[in-house]
Amino acid sequence: MEIIPVIEIKAGKSIRKTAVRAEQPNLLTDDPLTIGKRWVGDGAKRLHVIDVDGARTGMPSPQHLVLIRDLIRRLNVPIQLDSAVHSRDVIERMLTAGVDRLVLGISVLTDPLAGEWFRQHGEKLIVDIRARSCRLTANGGSLTEATVQSFAQSLFQRGARRFLYRDIAPDGSTAPINIAGTKDAVLWTRVPVTAGSVITDIREITELNQAGVESVLLGQSLYEGKVSLADAIAVASAKPQAAPAAPRPAPGVGPSAPGLPQRTGVNQSTAPPPAPYRPVMPGQPPQRPGGPQPPQRPGFPPAPPQRPGGPMIPPKKP
Repeated sequence: MEIIPVIEIKAGKSIRKTAVRAEQPNLLTDDPLTIGKRWVGDGAKRLHVIDVDGARTGMPSPQHLVLIRDLIRRLNVPIQLDSAVHSRDVIERMLTAGVDRLVLGISVLTDPLAGEWFRQHGEKLIVDIRARSCRLTANGGSLTEATVQSFAQSLFQRGARRFLYRDIAPDGSTAPINIAGTKDAVLWTRVPVTAGSVITDIREITELNQAGVESVLLGQSLYEGKVSLADAIAVASAKPQAAPAAPRPAPGVGPSAPGLPQRTGVNQSTAPPPAPYRPVMPGQPPQRPGGPQPPQRPGFPPAPPQRPGGPMIPPKKP
């Protein structure tokens, strides 16, 4: 799983300041290029740039377009631009400028040409899913009638092959990560999913890795020092543990046993195997494995002792 640091730009500067170097946290900067150099130096292989101004218009301003090109040229890592892009012209301009991936706004659902965009650019286009309680949210955080499942499946049928999932608070801000909701998004979309909600603990990255998320955006918690980039990358690099396999049914027991009726109310996979057959001498009472024996019948010699797992011991002749 990939960890992608976030840089939010507005009016040419980063909204969140960070230290130029980790060992000198008192030297803060709001220069996007300097911040990007730090994250790349700490191990980032990709950066997620949120253009706050462009999100309102659907395209970067001329100032930000120059800045984005500079980041691509000088940092030498892929940049995915989050600017609520919703037109083919902007898609073409940004990809031509060197942007590796583009985040599309929710309005893409109503554009009849969206399918053509997906067919042409494939996984370079990321559909932004903003949700709460399994339902899409509109601008400002209000809930809509559309469900995440129906929205994702509709876009998948039109060619979408990458999604960004974010939990949205009632005030419209990005909320702390909802692990269960993100897992559902992975199952419903069937394509690579990036988790874009606020990470509050390093253990959440482990859970997202286990859930099959392709990548995680790290923004607020990174700038506030709650999670270090090096630790997050180390956790995300761990191979997800495979789910434990279901126990195999015992031989001759369970659904795989041909011609045998199944007992209701019994777990066939864990039912004990039948007791082995042991012959009994004529006239002797049967033995009860593991339990008390029936009383000896009068006029018969005592039953011979049993060898566990072996043949009977014949009784001595009088």
